[in-house]
Amino acid sequence: MLLLLQKGQRVYFINLFNNKIFRIFAIIWMFIGCFLYSFIIGALTSLLLNVDSKYAQYQENLRILLLIKKEYFVENELFVKINKFLKYDMKTFDF
Repeated sequence: MLLLLQKGQRVYFINLFNNKIFRIFAIIWMFIGCFLYSFIIGALTSLLLNVDSKYAQYQENLRILLLIKKEYFVENELFVKINKFLKYDMKTFDF
């Protein structure tokens, strides 16, 4: 990469790739970029796994609730209230 500097009538070309300080600076920024990228990907993966496990837990609780409703003849009004609670519990995130 060439940097063009102009002072009055004179033009200076500076080759930045031959500069050791620039190389060290670029390497540090590459490491920082890799770290941030991996951190963001890991955080998103963790968030998606948390959402998926919450949904699976909700499905299991709903299956158990339906079995209880059939076996013990639970009223529909109570079933709807419990189901609303389970949906609310699924939608709240524990960070």
